[in-house]
Amino acid sequence: MRCVKLLVLAVAVIAAGGCLEEKSEYFINPDGSGKVIYESSLPSMDMGMGMVAPPQDPNAKVAETLQIITAQSKGVDAWKDVSCNLTPDGKIHFKGTAYFKNIDNFEIHNGMFKFPMKRNEKGQIVIGFDTKDMEEWDSGEMPENPSDEQIDQQVQQAKAQYSQSRMMMAPFMSSLKVEAVLHLPGTIADVNNFQRVDDKTVRIAVDGQRLLAAMDAIMSDDQLLREQIRAGKVPTDDDITMNEKMFGQKAGVQVIVEPADENNFDYNAEVMAAKSGDDMMNVESSVEILTAADSNEVTADYSRSIDEQFNEVFQKLRSKDMEGAIALLKGIIANTNATPKEIAKAYDRLGMCYLRMDDKEKAVEQFEAIIAK
Repeated sequence: MRCVKLLVLAVAVIAAGGCLEEKSEYFINPDGSGKVIYESSLPSMDMGMGMVAPPQDPNAKVAETLQIITAQSKGVDAWKDVSCNLTPDGKIHFKGTAYFKNIDNFEIHNGMFKFPMKRNEKGQIVIGFDTKDMEEWDSGEMPENPSDEQIDQQVQQAKAQYSQSRMMMAPFMSSLKVEAVLHLPGTIADVNNFQRVDDKTVRIAVDGQRLLAAMDAIMSDDQLLREQIRAGKVPTDDDITMNEKMFGQKAGVQVIVEPADENNFDYNAEVMAAKSGDDMMNVESSVEILTAADSNEVTADYSRSIDEQFNEVFQKLRSKDMEGAIALLKGIIANTNATPKEIAKAYDRLGMCYLRMDDKEKAVEQFEAIIAK
């Protein structure tokens, strides 16, 4: 599990809107092409930390959710059997089948999991488990050969930051359930931390309460935190320890497959049929992005790349210039050249800035904006 801290933050961001349930069923071919039957349940109105947002038209929210998921998911050649509607208990339920040519380039918008795939030296297929690809939050500089006192300070800082995040996460974690089933492109040769369903199928699931308990155990172990910090690691980014607590084995999360001679399904034929269907979605269409950060007039900087602007954000944070960092992040959000992932990353950083300034209401607004996008 990569970037555990960010996984927990992503969970908090999505769960801040209420309940989340996500299910995915993958069918993967040996060449990396495949399809996924994806469904999710989200609240029909934005809620968080005991505060209810202004009333929204549920039907408009359904239409917005449908458009955003189909338009902003990456690496999709076609959609089919797409539906999005209100359930009797007031949630938005989305379901659809997405076809992807390369699983490494595929990403469901707001989906929690990715499954990178490669070949090893024996020609076997190796499929791993990852959260969405985001850069880790900068936790400040640590001098070389830090003293025990400096390490203890970093331990206390890490625990304080986690405590703040936990206050936001805890009320919503009981309803969080994310699950994926993978129909593999061959027969299993070896498997770590995936649940083996049969010789060609594995499953992985994350339950909110169990995730929170695992993070609590890590963050209450001062000795473990000291060892991580002394080794130059982010305290909440110990993959192996987290995997052991979540899935049972002190190892990476992966499955090794002896590739089959045949595909699980005829990719080209099904994509052609999907594209000719009545429910075909234009996956290249764009979605207007409404921001929670545009309450003040913001000027986007088009003279520099987005990466350069994020680098300056980190410099501002290191010098504790929160207002400067916030201004830069708002500019990135307003920049029409920024990708959806970069905008989500800017909202993430903006929310953390407000948390550091002890402005929890504004922090929640930024985290909820990621859900809306």
